[in-house]
Amino acid sequence: MTSQDLVDQFYLHEHFEKGKSRKVDEAIAGLLQVFHPKLDSGKFETMWQEFLGALLSEFPNISIYNLVSIHMPLIAHGLHRENLQLYRFIVELNPQSAESQCFLGHAYREVGDLESAAACYQRAYDLQMSLIAERHLSPTNPNCLDACGYLCFLADAENELRRRADALVHATRALSMLREVSVEHELRRVYEVLHKIFLGMELTDLAKHCRRE
Repeated sequence: MTSQDLVDQFYLHEHFEKGKSRKVDEAIAGLLQVFHPKLDSGKFETMWQEFLGALLSEFPNISIYNLVSIHMPLIAHGLHRENLQLYRFIVELNPQSAESQCFLGHAYREVGDLESAAACYQRAYDLQMSLIAERHLSPTNPNCLDACGYLCFLADAENELRRRADALVHATRALSMLREVSVEHELRRVYEVLHKIFLGMELTDLAKHCRRE
């Protein structure tokens, strides 16, 4: 099946949304074919360059929904640098999306760039809090839980960067936001991050932080 035929099938069964660049959609479909049944590394490199060329030539007339379909295959095959390129494009398409900023943070983390990852998690949190304030959302709204999640990712990255006082501030802020909401998996995630922070934090660092607070 050609990539053109595959795109038609994806449109028919609503796996892809219509209305944006078909050229990019065909490049995405071509990449998806390269992954099955087994990754062809040589062919992948050629198709990836064609995909990037299509993105650049068609930008910004590109469906984010369709782009995301290649995220999991990239991760599954350890193609983390390509996944980073993908999410940099996605964030360019939708810079006000907190979720996209968070996934860009994950992508940076996978290639070992913790500084950039932390910056992305901070932006994700800031965007989410702006949305919460603008819409006057209650603490039980799912958007507030997302904000807590972004804080946890930020705290975890800061901890690995050995900025443990900052990490502690972020993690305790997330815990404070969860006081009115009993969501077990979110609380567990905060406590896991706090545990890691305390394991790496010397008592003198903790005392300094407490005096500052």
